[in-house]
Amino acid sequence: MKNYFRSNFVIFMLFLGLTFGGLESLIDSSSNELTIKQKNFNKLGKIEKKQARSDFFFNIMRDPSTNSIPSNIRERELRYAKTLPKKNSLSKTNAGEFEWFEVGPNDIGGRTRALAVDVTNSSTVIAAGVSGGIWKSTNNGDTWEFKSKSTDILSITSIVQDPRSGFTNTWYAVGGELIGNSASDRGFTTRYRANGIFKSTDNGENWDFINSMTDPTKWDSDLDYMSKVIINPMTGSIFGAANGYGIIKSIDGGLTYDGSLGGTNDHYFSDIIVKSDGTLISVLSSYGATTTPDNSPGIYKSTDDGETWVDITPASFPSSHERSVLGTSNLATPIFYVLTYTGELLTDTDKNENVTFFKMSTDNSVTEDLTANLPEFDSEDFTKQGHVYTQNNYNMAIAVKPDDDNFILFAGTSLFRSTDGLSTKLISNKTQWIGGYHATSFFYPDLHPDIHIITFDPNDANKVWVGHDGGLSYSDDITTTTYSIYFPWINKNNSYNVTQFYTVGIPRGAGDFRIMGGTQDNGSPFFNWNNLSESSEDISSGDGAYCHFTSTVYLYCSTYEGNVYRYLELSNGELQYDGPVKPEDASDQLFVNPFAIDLNPIERYMYYPAGKTLWRNDFINNQKESTDFWTKLTNLSMPTGYTISTLSVSNNNPQHVLYYGGYNSDKLPLLYRLEDSHTATEGYTDVSVPSTLVETGWYIHDIAVNPDDGNEIITVFSNYNIDGLFHSTDGGSTYTSIEGNLVGDEDSPGPSIRRAIIFPYDGSYIYFLATSTGLYSTSTLDGENTIWELESPDDLGNVVVEYLDYRTSDNTIAVGTHGRGIFLGMPAGTVDVDNDIKINSNYSLSQNYPNPFNPSTKINFNLSKAGNADLTIYNSLGEKVETLLNKDLPSGNYSIDFDGTRYASGIYYYKLSAGNFINTKKMILMK
Repeated sequence: MKNYFRSNFVIFMLFLGLTFGGLESLIDSSSNELTIKQKNFNKLGKIEKKQARSDFFFNIMRDPSTNSIPSNIRERELRYAKTLPKKNSLSKTNAGEFEWFEVGPNDIGGRTRALAVDVTNSSTVIAAGVSGGIWKSTNNGDTWEFKSKSTDILSITSIVQDPRSGFTNTWYAVGGELIGNSASDRGFTTRYRANGIFKSTDNGENWDFINSMTDPTKWDSDLDYMSKVIINPMTGSIFGAANGYGIIKSIDGGLTYDGSLGGTNDHYFSDIIVKSDGTLISVLSSYGATTTPDNSPGIYKSTDDGETWVDITPASFPSSHERSVLGTSNLATPIFYVLTYTGELLTDTDKNENVTFFKMSTDNSVTEDLTANLPEFDSEDFTKQGHVYTQNNYNMAIAVKPDDDNFILFAGTSLFRSTDGLSTKLISNKTQWIGGYHATSFFYPDLHPDIHIITFDPNDANKVWVGHDGGLSYSDDITTTTYSIYFPWINKNNSYNVTQFYTVGIPRGAGDFRIMGGTQDNGSPFFNWNNLSESSEDISSGDGAYCHFTSTVYLYCSTYEGNVYRYLELSNGELQYDGPVKPEDASDQLFVNPFAIDLNPIERYMYYPAGKTLWRNDFINNQKESTDFWTKLTNLSMPTGYTISTLSVSNNNPQHVLYYGGYNSDKLPLLYRLEDSHTATEGYTDVSVPSTLVETGWYIHDIAVNPDDGNEIITVFSNYNIDGLFHSTDGGSTYTSIEGNLVGDEDSPGPSIRRAIIFPYDGSYIYFLATSTGLYSTSTLDGENTIWELESPDDLGNVVVEYLDYRTSDNTIAVGTHGRGIFLGMPAGTVDVDNDIKINSNYSLSQNYPNPFNPSTKINFNLSKAGNADLTIYNSLGEKVETLLNKDLPSGNYSIDFDGTRYASGIYYYKLSAGNFINTKKMILMK
């Protein structure tokens, strides 16, 4: 990938310093169901950002009738999805013939809590994303293959191999991420449950689900949320750390299990490790504990395979402790370590967490409180990142070198190293602060912040793997200190495609396979699928949001709460940061705040919502500061209490029609239509879906507009347990329900629908839907009888699809998933994937020659089909200056001269429109 430049403002101000809220028990004694709610966030400072994200997705998906996300919705909606029709990969049914390609980005992963190295062969590594399923590498992470079934729940939190001789082909995986989950059902009122154990008996090639749940609508199984799974190497017994219980045990390969330590509705957090001699060590949190004598919180050991446990909690251990993680070596010694987040903050000024660190032994010979030796490094702007900062227990990890009790790696947002058992305070931000954030460079190269698991190679104690919010990192010598600035981590996200996307964007020009998208925690990756060897580049940092490629020299990306930024494409193809874009006085933006750009004439106008208020930028592609041209459209605002949640602009017939929708949790959703939106300051029309079809509190999440007909729209309401998809062919005057077979029922609910597109194809239209159970399509809308089919069941499957973008110039669709990266869809036979991507383009527009020019230049283009061709020249402000061609032409190659004698020096654009092909290129007149 090329070099990309951005100011310190982007690097240091875009980061999301976020933390997660904790949990309180709400025990329903009548049903014995485990339930949770959020803590008071007032004392947690920057945690409001995580709260904003949680609130945003909760509003999108909540059942308005109950003000809650349906219980265990993921398992139930997947169960219903299995009953829906599926498209064969290459058979033309009612929605055309498309091929789907997994495009990455191949060098970025996503949040990873599960990671294990084969005890018989270090080249075999198995990892899993919390919403991206199980992956296997047989070449030490140089390449990865997806091993989960596309219809499975993809939430995996821990993986273990049976280490016993003769059993090493057997692996187990558990899931259900209690803290921080952001897959299909985000928010604190529900979680992405697992309900069972995955098992492989062929060394991780195939995985079967051992279904041990009882009631899929309730959190009433110890297997619903599991943070850890281990195997006793002496007995083969499986032990799991179950959220809301404690430690469970299975002696029959996971088919059945019993409680070993803890109890129902006890101990929201626990951890377990095993020594080489089979001694088990566990810790139960005081958080959520009922404090009965047999299940008291604290630290325990067992020497009889978990049949009995001995409390070895030292008197100096914190009486209140929220989550602890354990670490030990493989040596035949009794030493182990405990890293604990107590759930408390040290002060109200610096928001540093109360984290403790203990060195202990199973024989009670060692009990040392080493908390005073934890790091307290200063770092520019984000001082807490030089501490063990767990973000309210979201990211915690510890590991001890297998052959050295004193060599410890431990982490929160950043990774630290001690070689003396933390007997002395960490003072070197070069050799002891070795990952996550960096004292002076902000991010550490090749090891993303927010660490969740550290795994040593069982065959080489100097090698180590780390799983984090950016995926996977590796070191072949964790002991090294011979580096100048940065510890030499190796990025192992080589097609480990578990990135969690909110949005995706592609350019409008045929054959242009630059791609970008907004992600959770991994910013806005920008990459080029045409060259598989190129790496991606994060051009926003933090949580990315909406993005847009213009057909001129600019592109736009945004981050949480509506921070929009512009990049300029230089003549050598590099990108240069070109400043902020959002209106300075805007407020009350959504966490993932949309913006829309009018494509006519050359993307001059941007529309930006902020709370109930609409803003317009009249010269978004100018060469001055983009913040200078905003108009606050007060007369076009939504009523008080509403938030503008989505907006879209028509392309043709008519142009410049802006649709924008509003959400209020206590009132009916609104939809406004604005004619001549590029100039209007008042005069919208209320085209809301009537109250006979919608109800109070529905969230309008998307408005799809036919690119050929500005009066055909689809409105998308994203809540669960509603019939929320409506079609209009008259600009919103009348509507028809078209959700059809996706509606489901109370027991088996249909998906949450996130986005729709109306896609021109082969003289007709295909309708695509992004949903929480995959990508669906139809070419026939039949009201309530509409039949939607699942696209790409073998590849995309039932993954959460958040966003769609498309272009008609070469019939390409981009699919942004939450946990499986980005996919592209194109008509069958369009793409030949070898070492490079070969595109069979129907139309083409060449760069003018010469360029720069004075006073004339040639513009060449190709038409593969006969039809009207429009070639128009615009100035740098998007104003039309000359039409070179507007006539019907036969297919073939053409060359048109442009004479700039009567125009001033400067940047101009030429735009070709032919059929569904639209492309724009820049040229420079230099006199």
